[in-house]
Amino acid sequence: MHYFVATLIFLISFSASAEMPVEVIDSGSDSVGNRLIYKIKEKIRSSSSMGLTFDQTKLRMQARISTLDQNTQNPGYSTAYSMVITWSNPDTPLPYYLNHFTGYCGSTRVDSCASDVVAALSKQSDEIIRLLTNAK
Repeated sequence: MHYFVATLIFLISFSASAEMPVEVIDSGSDSVGNRLIYKIKEKIRSSSSMGLTFDQTKLRMQARISTLDQNTQNPGYSTAYSMVITWSNPDTPLPYYLNHFTGYCGSTRVDSCASDVVAALSKQSDEIIRLLTNAK
């Protein structure tokens, strides 16, 4: 019952704001990875269909992104990343797994890589909205 009420509240608030709340949880300390995370967050902030959130009390999609310098002997030229997308409901103890991706990004392609990641998040967001809308 709580899940249904929370979902209903989310749908009503989503209709009013037209933005899917997305929380980006990142780990990694490599320079290219840090730039990638920054660009991803900026692209979410400028999106008309998604919004960056830090509010743990909201229903939200989470992008859990780990980055790692691809070549530790020659750092700063590329990063390998892994992204796990989950759906978090504050009324449940654990998030729901939705999808995952891995990738590689060179230092000259950070903006392009961030666009690819945000496009994947947007596609997942659309799927969630479609599922929740059909569940009414």
